[in-house]
Amino acid sequence: METEQFAPHVLGTGLGLSIALDCLEYKEGILRLHLSAREQQGCGICLQFSDALYFSVSDEGDRMRSLRLVSEIRSSRLFTAEHSTLLDWFLLETFSARSKDGLTHYVLLTEDEWVDVLSLSEPTLDSDQG
Repeated sequence: METEQFAPHVLGTGLGLSIALDCLEYKEGILRLHLSAREQQGCGICLQFSDALYFSVSDEGDRMRSLRLVSEIRSSRLFTAEHSTLLDWFLLETFSARSKDGLTHYVLLTEDEWVDVLSLSEPTLDSDQG
């Protein structure tokens, strides 16, 4: 079994290093994560996944093993997981009705949360209009 690894995603550098999850919305496969940048008062951004199949939110304090795997990467808050145990679990749950092709495990780290997302499409980043 290969070790799970996390690689910085290109959008992660645009999020800032001190962000908070203000609100999470999910409807018909669209997941919207409303974030605020702590270093810039009133700066709201929205990270959107258009084809989210699964997501979970954990307190970062409950993900100590996983945090250790990303602790050396200081330039990003958004990652893709390689050799994802979550993705393997998800495929087992679907009795392999879905393929790993095109399905990516993304991880968002905020000041207090660890957010896992399994999505068929790349996330987009927009200014948050509320």
